[in-house]
Amino acid sequence: SAAAEEIVNAPPGTRIGLLVESLSDRFWHELVLSVDEAARRRGVRLYVFIGGTLDAPELAARQANRCYQLAGPDCIDGLLVATLGPFAGLERLAQFFERYRPLPMCALAALVDRLPSVCTDNVQSMCRAVSHLIEEHGVRKVGFLRGPRLNREAELRYEGYRLALENHGIALDPA
Repeated sequence: SAAAEEIVNAPPGTRIGLLVESLSDRFWHELVLSVDEAARRRGVRLYVFIGGTLDAPELAARQANRCYQLAGPDCIDGLLVATLGPFAGLERLAQFFERYRPLPMCALAALVDRLPSVCTDNVQSMCRAVSHLIEEHGVRKVGFLRGPRLNREAELRYEGYRLALENHGIALDPA
């Protein structure tokens, strides 16, 4: 889409904001490092806003959300946005990100309504990985360490795992 291209092809000196929940998780830490490296190669200035879990049930955790209010057209020219935790559903995220209009925006790791998105097809990726183990390595028992049930991506990966077993006629073993 035009907004994603505008962010990716930003001229040197452009200020791009990145909203993330935290850097304590390896996935987000690596993502921030990768975005920072890409920004540096293009001469783009990256501003990272680490504002905690959006709509967390604990008051102290929600206080960190104020950091997200610092991002805006007065200090950035475009915005990359993440899922910001398990408590805000996709509809809530779409509503939350409206506050940043008219900035060009692109969602990372989530399909957010009315935003161009860059994300992994978790179902197909996991299905292919498990199928590879079965087909190429003859594995018949594949363990799966499931992520938090509130984490949509973890649930999609579990769906891909179950699909691969089903496609190969292997019964799901809860153990």
